[in-house]
Amino acid sequence: MKQFFTNRILISLLFSVVLFGCVDTKYNDPENKEISPIPEGTATISIAELKALHSGRDNDTTSIPDNSIIVGQVISDDEPGNIYKELYLQDETGGILIRLDKAPLYTSYKLGQEVGVICDQLVLGSYGGNVQLGIPSLYNGTPAAGRVPGPLMDQYLFTGTIDDSVRTITATINEIQTNLNNYIGRRVKINYVASTDRPGTTYADAVNETTQNRYFNDGTSSSDIVMRNSGYSDFAGEEIPEGYGTMYAIVSTFNGSAQLYINNPVTDMVDFGDVETPPIEGVVFQENFDDRDEGEIDFENWGNSPEQGTVKWKVEGTGNKYAMANAYQSGDATSESWMILPTIPESNLTLQFRAAAGFFVEGHTDVIRIKVSKNYNGNISGATWEDLTDQATLPVFGDLDEKWWQWTESNINLASFGSDVTIAFVYLGSNTNSTKVEIDNIVVTNNGENSGYYGRAFNKSGYELKSTLSEIISEDYKDIGYAALWTLYQTSDDKYQKKEIIWDMYSDIPDPENPTIPDGVQPGEYEYRIIYDQCGNSGSGEGYCYNREHVVPQSWFDKRAPMVSDAHHIIPTDAYVNTMRSNHPHGMVANASWTSVNNSKLGSGTAASGYTGTVFEPNDEYKGDFARMYLYMATRYEDQIGTWVNYGQAGTVLDGSSDKVYKDWFLNLMIEWHNNDPVSFKELDRNEQIFLQQKNRNPFIDHPEFVNMIWRDNAQ
Repeated sequence: MKQFFTNRILISLLFSVVLFGCVDTKYNDPENKEISPIPEGTATISIAELKALHSGRDNDTTSIPDNSIIVGQVISDDEPGNIYKELYLQDETGGILIRLDKAPLYTSYKLGQEVGVICDQLVLGSYGGNVQLGIPSLYNGTPAAGRVPGPLMDQYLFTGTIDDSVRTITATINEIQTNLNNYIGRRVKINYVASTDRPGTTYADAVNETTQNRYFNDGTSSSDIVMRNSGYSDFAGEEIPEGYGTMYAIVSTFNGSAQLYINNPVTDMVDFGDVETPPIEGVVFQENFDDRDEGEIDFENWGNSPEQGTVKWKVEGTGNKYAMANAYQSGDATSESWMILPTIPESNLTLQFRAAAGFFVEGHTDVIRIKVSKNYNGNISGATWEDLTDQATLPVFGDLDEKWWQWTESNINLASFGSDVTIAFVYLGSNTNSTKVEIDNIVVTNNGENSGYYGRAFNKSGYELKSTLSEIISEDYKDIGYAALWTLYQTSDDKYQKKEIIWDMYSDIPDPENPTIPDGVQPGEYEYRIIYDQCGNSGSGEGYCYNREHVVPQSWFDKRAPMVSDAHHIIPTDAYVNTMRSNHPHGMVANASWTSVNNSKLGSGTAASGYTGTVFEPNDEYKGDFARMYLYMATRYEDQIGTWVNYGQAGTVLDGSSDKVYKDWFLNLMIEWHNNDPVSFKELDRNEQIFLQQKNRNPFIDHPEFVNMIWRDNAQ
């Protein structure tokens, strides 16, 4: 974890340089090729900590404490015109949008460049739930974060070096949608993604220069994700590539729904071509209307019935089609139109769909109802219907200040209805109350409350949560074998994402300015080449080769499968340091008997930690990584870890239980390391790569909050 220091002397110097411009001009001149890096310790607050200060409410601003400085990497590029007067910065904890009243920005703040922001006198605001940084301002009479005027930008922003490598998190669409707050403002890489719009659809409307929503899926979610593209961008009129490929994008949000922004399709939409249809797990019914003819809905086994008035549901749209109902010019005093889906025989269901509204009529708030029946047989009035509208996320009807055609995403649990379920969308309007409603991407899955990888774990806590997580991460587990780890490391522990150098936590010396981002060899550091430098022995000292280190030593579980090859706790490390660590537990060293090149230590434990036996202490940057591996093992092998207590030195940390698992001294230390060293990009990438091969995840990387939810009240 990068440490954020409050160095008042340094802050004073920064203010004198940045605010009054009297010292080193190259420090703020992005055109200067010899620009210096931003000094270590400049950041006094992380981006995640800064964003957490805000209430998250729109129409509200939050003042920022004095001496608050963030430092991050630029991940936006406005040269192609898709991003306008906005700068996205990310550090290892999160990302944020900064509002600036200047265009273009790419000549001053380049993609990959280190930029610092003096946040004093700025405020945090929010639009659609997306926290933003700007100057105190008003929007429609309410407080807002306004754009920093161009002439004042140098008073707040200062630049450092440019890195050609822009750090990216690999994620699936489902992960982004279900854990959105962790991704907002960050740059992500989505593999095997495809457009779900009609072939030939362009990124935006270049003729009318209007922004458009485009839709994508990678087969992991039953709900598409939105990509927002400006009609003023250079690529607005270009067709979205067909088939599957890799997308690089910045994650944003609007009213709880994930949105993506790309900088340039040349660099951000790559390797498209495969035209197979992505599978969506658990789908029993799906309709996006794109292959349907425009006009009144008359599909096999569907219902389309105006119970009052004459309005019927229709398919319309160009590119992306949808179902719609509208009583405008119908002449109806009352319109009640039912669109009824085919009865679904499966049980344990979840309904997902998106909705939008157009042509708002003030005061017309009761526009759409979502109803479910167990005994519908073709006669609407003869069936019993339960209204689930209050469980849906729908547009704010009847408010003229709301934006038209903004899609909302709904997810309704139908598990309590069992099997043979009929779902209906009911439009309500009249000739005067004629708001238009649109429904699209209707998906019904048979995983009900278990929707999503961690679905059935939510709303649980304590050891019940731990047991549920154990089931989730065990049920699809694939033992890839010990030998296969060498191949896995080529992607899971690829330090520079070039398949050249192994990321070894026992030899890596973190860059003091950007400790979570690999930035070349530091003084005294050595690195290992993937494949070429792997070995099975320890050599004569550090720097000889790397091998495979079991974080939970093999002797603690008698070298039994599947623990012996579980990649979530087996890492590539310097072979000699691995030998020195032996089978000692990780802990805090009081008196070191041996210290590695990267300051990992072997020695007696501290009295304050509660254990004075021999322990191995890793570099501070990686303590959270190791803690989450230990907690993973306590969860994945909950059903057997209590029996390991008599193997090797396992009894020094295990308490013999299957729920708490660890002794107080060790559990407290792991929780402390976890809380003090947040999840890094390295862990997110590694977790994803292991999932692709081993088919399970480390839940404490995906959901760090689970640690305290399970053990907070059980640690002493």
